[in-house]
Amino acid sequence: WFELLVDAQSRISHVNEAWLRFGRENQLPEGQILGRSILDFISDPATHHFYAELMARVRHSERSASFPFRCDSPTVRRFMEMHMHPLSGCGVAFRSRIIRAVARPYVALLDPALPRSDQFIRMCAWCKHVAIPDWVEVERALQLTRWFDQPRLPQLTHGICPACEAQMNAKIGGWPKA
Repeated sequence: WFELLVDAQSRISHVNEAWLRFGRENQLPEGQILGRSILDFISDPATHHFYAELMARVRHSERSASFPFRCDSPTVRRFMEMHMHPLSGCGVAFRSRIIRAVARPYVALLDPALPRSDQFIRMCAWCKHVAIPDWVEVERALQLTRWFDQPRLPQLTHGICPACEAQMNAKIGGWPKA
């Protein structure tokens, strides 16, 4: 399991070795993360809102939450699950694991090392579909667009697609609000 713990102010207080190893293997920024808010690492307003709401409800209800998500790389689709558990003192434990990984041909759009244009495209933070404007798998989006005709690929920003938003709202809808 990849484990990350946050305190009552959502500051990261611990990451386990499996989490650090996964981060290194996937070119996540290595800077100081302990003591920073987990929400600092979520730039998209919709995704930020959902994680803040989930943490608040886990803290308030003292119930765990579990949900599927994807964490893809340029050459692998990773189907994962996350469990959020309340901790004493209003902290929250995030525990994630890979359910299955499926190799795929290299997808340049998902390579964070490539230079990017000023254009942004939205990718669902949960299922990794891309809005073009309909939400489709990244390979299909590349077939339907002319992104590779441009000198630089667009930047990715994250949001939540309607299907995942409905699923997450259904999951937390019955919980008491914080």
